[in-house]
Amino acid sequence: MLVSIIIPVYNVEPYLEQCLSSVAAQSFSDWECIVVDDGSTDGSGAICDLWAKRDSRFRIVHQENAGVSAARNRGLELAQGKWINFIDSDDWVDTDYLKVMVDAASEDTQLIVSGLKCHYTDGTTKSFIPSTMGTFRIDNRSADSFTDLTRQFLIYGPCCKLFDCQIVCSMDHRFPVHTSLGEDLEFNINYLHDINYITCVSCDAYHYRKVSGHLSSLFREDQFDTDIHQWRMIKDLYLSKNIWNRTAQELLYRRLWEIIHDGLFRCRKFQILSQTYIRHILTTPEIDELRAFRNLYDCAKWIKILILNRCYRLFYGLLILYR
Repeated sequence: MLVSIIIPVYNVEPYLEQCLSSVAAQSFSDWECIVVDDGSTDGSGAICDLWAKRDSRFRIVHQENAGVSAARNRGLELAQGKWINFIDSDDWVDTDYLKVMVDAASEDTQLIVSGLKCHYTDGTTKSFIPSTMGTFRIDNRSADSFTDLTRQFLIYGPCCKLFDCQIVCSMDHRFPVHTSLGEDLEFNINYLHDINYITCVSCDAYHYRKVSGHLSSLFREDQFDTDIHQWRMIKDLYLSKNIWNRTAQELLYRRLWEIIHDGLFRCRKFQILSQTYIRHILTTPEIDELRAFRNLYDCAKWIKILILNRCYRLFYGLLILYR
């Protein structure tokens, strides 16, 4: 049961050896590793070539820089396995990472989700592990199980998962190349729309390195638009799968409060404060839906009143007064 591992690489020389050596050490041996060097200008490309000489299961592709989505898509074009797995080149995995996921697959399995351990720059770690084990159908009876994956941030990225290669190929699932933030979630959501069964594994064998200055940790002026777009994608998935129960609503509307609140106060921190920006946020149609969930998010009462009544001029004036 061949597993195709896809690793996009771009200027990660300090971390790449650890990543590739952890793949080579897998106790499950039936794998191929497609490493796409996306125009690296450091020593990453040379490290990739060395591993191809050490182990024939490593297949190296060198291409001009086109972004992480294009690199992953190139890997998808070359994948020959039953399952597809993604690893980021600054992360690493435990020896049994693939084995525990492959062993968990059932006849119905269309996606295998395991947990991960996040390593922060201050030396601390935090594990995110599914609470539901085994295979479940994505429907109203398993809404809480799927919502737990959302709460644990395990549906957002492609790592610590096995995707069915036949489904990916037959439905032509690809990462959007013109999106530089949130492309992971878009790929996952599109895939989830086309499947019915998920298998969850209780382990954190994937080690996610939270690198300071990484794209996902930087502020962008379009951050609010990205956040609200992702929120809508997730909500649409819940509705289409008939798993929009109270637990899901409370989780997502708490997240919506957070998106609105952070968007409003982020502008003061990052010097983009303008009445137009405030109005853009407070004309978000979904704000009307927050009225029934006003007690889910902990912030000052006056902030909630101004948000729910879309008082963008007053909000702008207060931010100017107290910045």
